[in-house]
Amino acid sequence: MTTGCRGVEERPDGVPGGIHERLSSQAHLGAVTFEFHPGLEYWFDRRLALRAGFEAQNFTAGAGIRYHKFGLDYAFLDHRDLDASHRVSGAYRF
Repeated sequence: MTTGCRGVEERPDGVPGGIHERLSSQAHLGAVTFEFHPGLEYWFDRRLALRAGFEAQNFTAGAGIRYHKFGLDYAFLDHRDLDASHRVSGAYRF
């Protein structure tokens, strides 16, 4: 719920603030909303990547592999209320 003064979001306990006490993926500054998606990525020999992070309060993980101009990436997103998502993508560099 947004209050009438400068778009400050009101927390469920009635205390105004743009960022909640729990891990939040959004912060509000007037009409502008910022989304935070913290994560880490580590590359082994510039060919294999391992990834982990959070989207909202959901855990994410993934991996990527590069071979010459080709790439293949996999991502996993754990949902609290839904089943997990699995995403696969391919790439070719020109």
